[in-house]
Order: sequence, then C-alpha cells, then structure tokens
Amino acid sequence: MTTYQASDDLSKTIGNHTLKVGVKFHRADVSDLDNGINTTGALTVLTLDAFYMGGFDPSTQMGVGPMASNLNISNYGQAFAQVAEFPVATYELAGYIADDWKIKSNLTLNFGFRLEHQSNPICVNDCFAAPVEQFASLNHDPTIPYNQAIQTGRRQALYGLTAINPEPRFGFAWSPGRLKNTVVRGGVGLFYDAFPAVVADNFAENPPLYNTFTVGTAANPGQITPGTPGNLISAAAASNAAFVSGFASGATLADLQTTVPGFTPPSLASPSTHTKTAQVQKWSLEVQHSFGANMSLTVGYTGNHAMNLPYFNNGVNAYDPSGVFAGLPSTPADQRFGSVTQINTDATSNYNGGFVSFQKQWGASQIQLNYTYSHALDYISNSGDPNVSFSNASFGAANTSIGYPEDPFHPFRFNYGPADYDVRHYFSANYVWQLPIRRALMGHGPRGWSRAGKYQEPCFCAVACLTL
Repeated sequence: MTTYQASDDLSKTIGNHTLKVGVKFHRADVSDLDNGINTTGALTVLTLDAFYMGGFDPSTQMGVGPMASNLNISNYGQAFAQVAEFPVATYELAGYIADDWKIKSNLTLNFGFRLEHQSNPICVNDCFAAPVEQFASLNHDPTIPYNQAIQTGRRQALYGLTAINPEPRFGFAWSPGRLKNTVVRGGVGLFYDAFPAVVADNFAENPPLYNTFTVGTAANPGQITPGTPGNLISAAAASNAAFVSGFASGATLADLQTTVPGFTPPSLASPSTHTKTAQVQKWSLEVQHSFGANMSLTVGYTGNHAMNLPYFNNGVNAYDPSGVFAGLPSTPADQRFGSVTQINTDATSNYNGGFVSFQKQWGASQIQLNYTYSHALDYISNSGDPNVSFSNASFGAANTSIGYPEDPFHPFRFNYGPADYDVRHYFSANYVWQLPIRRALMGHGPRGWSRAGKYQEPCFCAVACLTL
C-alpha cells in the first residue's frame, strides 16, 4: 500500500471569535493479491487409500446391496484468475470551517461545518466485473447469455456512491456563575464513515475474472495425478477454459451445461443501484466539577444513531426445492448463478451510554477511575463486512458474530439486537505513581522513576509497567 496525504489548517482570532479553516486530501493505492487465493487448488479426501487410488476408495461403504453408498468421494477445487494482482485506488477530499465564539467569560459556543467527498473504489487497469444492473432488477431469463448479464472492464467498483457529505456540528461549554469550578459541555453533529473499500475484492472476483470449479469422483472415479487421463485437476481446468471461452462467444447456461457436463453456475457479487455513505448522528452532554486544583468528577451521557450502514446479503438467490424452509422459493431467482451476494447500505445502529469519571492528582502521581453503562444495538457489526467478523469469545460468547442476514428476503427481520461489541457495564482504572526512591535514600539515588498500571472490566486484563 502507498498512501499520499496533504492537509493545511489556518486559525485566526478576531475579537471574541477564533476562526479555523482547513482542507485535507488523502489517497491510497493498494496492490491487491486476493485473486491468488486457491489458484493452486485444494484436494479433499477422506482416507489415505482414496488419495493413492485416484480419489476413490471402494473399501469404504455404508449399507449393503443396492442401497450401499460410498462414503469416500474426493473433491478437487481450484480458482482460476485472469490476474493474480490488481491495483485498487481510493481517495478522500474534505474541507471545514469552524468558529469558537466566546460570548461571555463563562460561555463559549462552537459552530462548525465540514464538507467531504469519498471516491468510488477504482481498478486502475479496469479489472472489475458486475451485473449490468443490480441483481434485483436484472433480467433473470436463463436463455440470456452470460456476457449480456455481466459487464467486464469496469473501472469503478460501485454503480454510484454518495458524492457530497455535509457535516454540520455545534458545541458549547458553560460555567454557571453560581457554581464555581463546574463546567457543562455538550454537542451534536453529523459525521460520515468511509465506505469499506474491501468490497473491491468482490468485483475483481466476479466471473469471468475469477472462477472457482469443484469436481469430484462421485460418478466416475478419476485420477488425481496430473497428466493421467480423466484426472480431477485437468477436469477443473477444462471447466474453466470452457466457461471463459463460452463467455466470450455469448454462451448461455444451457450451452455450458452441454459443453461441460455437471457445470456448476458461478457465484456473483452485485452492488446496489446507488450506494450510500454511512452517516452517524452524535450527541453528548457532560458536567465536570473540580474539587480544588487536583481532583475532579465528571458525569456525562453520549449517544449516536447510524444509518446507511453497509452489509452483505449472500442469500438473494437462495432457494429450497424440498420446501423445508418456509419463505424460500423452490427454484433460484436466476438459474445462471449460484450464490449471489448483494452489497446494500440501508442498515442502522444505535448507542446510548452514561459514564462517571473521577481523577485525583498529587505531584507527578495520579489515579483515574471510570465507569460506563451503555447499550449498543445494530443489524450487523464491523462495517458490515463478514470477512472481518468480530470474535467476542472474550466476552463469554461461544462463537463469532453473524455476518449475513438470517432471512435474506427480509434482512431486518431477525438481525437487530445487541452489537457484537455491546458491553453494558465497563469499569477501568489507571494510575501513575512517582516512586519516592530519592526521598527514601535521603536525596541520593536515581530520579524520575514511576510505576503505571491499568485495569479493565469486563476485559479482565491488567497491565503494569515501570518507566523512567
């Protein structure tokens, strides 16, 4: 990754006003290597004999007579990529203006406005592929050729991304005249989170750019060793070659199934018609009181509401021919594809938290105690990317987070609840203790040694260090 960043800020005080303006530009160029995953292939066998015998072990069976079935079916899967590495670039351009207005000696107001633009992730050499329109609007007629349903040579990953994000903010600090050593602070504002550029992987791995084929020995036990007639490695390569050639020549699903017996439809990733940038509305209020010059107590509340959060819905082409799962269709919406993942941006989240903080300082030593009671709820955590699911085993959970909607056709029906990182009660303490070594040695010995430590709940981690 190579990053470029330039920023400049200007501040000027005019009477009771402190004006600030600034601009920022940030660009990231990434050499993405994800298309190299599984390009060497992976073989799955259940016994060592199956490996030696070309993927099929006739000695391992279940049942007798005509109902007997072989448990040892080997599978070979391999991904075929047009390019193993592709260049992705994103950038952000933003500017702001702010005014700290000191109306009175005990009252200051802050007005701010920020404007930013986030780029649509691009492939510098036009290496993205996507359906010609979002999957829900795509013509699902299976007789339409693949190359009329998928557009290749795309420069931008998304069909469109919110171009301009306005962010107004307001804050204040007030010290009541009759309550000495007390300050009331608060604020409210709009903020935007960067769209996760990791979605670029999904569109660089769409067919025909990155194809995965799995072949097995179920029907015709074959050889695994390369060069042997009918071997699984050659069969996977032949399937890929047929698909790439068929895509270029306008082949349909039926054409490929005829050319490649057992052809499995490829997976697909689809962006939304218009992708939105995640917006976060934040607000806070706190009261701080000082007891003398070295001790203070702060009580506050903070909250936020986020909207337009991204999430991956990998079941929009799901179906159940057996009818066991209520609500699923009996056939896929589009027979030309296997699993289809839609990247949507209409999830929400909420957070509310109250906190208390106490701080005491004496000389160069200090101690701070903090307690927070909060509740965080969302539809999906971690920017909606299932590839970076949050493992909350340290909080007592038995597994990682849910990365996809439970009901793909009603994505908000079952998923809203406590966030992966929701912590109702949180306590932390930290201290710095200036060691009295020289005083104990009557003015002799080293100076400047201190001991510091930190304790957190519910993380159950304590850290201490000795510093000079």
